[in-house]
Amino acid sequence: MKILPRPEAFAREALILIGGALLAAFILSKFPKVRAYIDTNTKGGGCNCN
Repeated sequence: MKILPRPEAFAREALILIGGALLAAFILSKFPKVRAYIDTNTKGGGCNCN
């Protein structure tokens, strides 16, 4: 039983994660209304959620 993935699979998944983070940062920087929406609907904003 192999626990660790092959290096190719690991590299592919790492690139997907990094690409997703960069894409999210780009979208949030270009669309401030999206960032405001996220802030108001999460703990980071004015939510009184418990």
